[in-house]
Amino acid sequence: GAKVSNNVSYCFWLTNPVNLKDKTKPEVLTFTTSDPSPIKAGTVDFTVVFSEDMNIFVEPNARLMGSQIPVPPKTNASLVNGWFNTTMWIGRLVINSTFPGDDKYDFRISDAEDIEGNRMKTFTERDLVIDTVDPAIKKTAVPDIYTNQNLTVSVAAYDPGSSGVSNAVVEIDG
Repeated sequence: GAKVSNNVSYCFWLTNPVNLKDKTKPEVLTFTTSDPSPIKAGTVDFTVVFSEDMNIFVEPNARLMGSQIPVPPKTNASLVNGWFNTTMWIGRLVINSTFPGDDKYDFRISDAEDIEGNRMKTFTERDLVIDTVDPAIKKTAVPDIYTNQNLTVSVAAYDPGSSGVSNAVVEIDG
């Protein structure tokens, strides 16, 4: 019969004593939120997609950091999280009356590991605006308008949440 070596192609990795273990740190490919900034009151999902298969038994450390406020651990708001599959992690945050306040927040995620045990570098998504308070609008009485008369309308709005008012819409009926 034929020798075994005649039936097997030479494979460098079979005979090389050097460990070719992957040492590449996983990276975040995409970060999305279910509610685009400015984020309103309600439930918001933070979805992170990684560059490679991750160890789903290692939960990443995820948090929102405001100018004054880390979320969690110093508030009643909790960021519930879990692996959707080996490359996608989803964190869920319920923003309600116990939320610490409207602000610009940074989302940070760290400590996740790939299946080779390589730990990710901390990923930060900056300037997510959370705005749960509706702006206060000052209404002014409009005088009676007759046919062919001009009317000047001005609008002033103030946002107690300090995230700014992006636009004001004036509708005239009639």
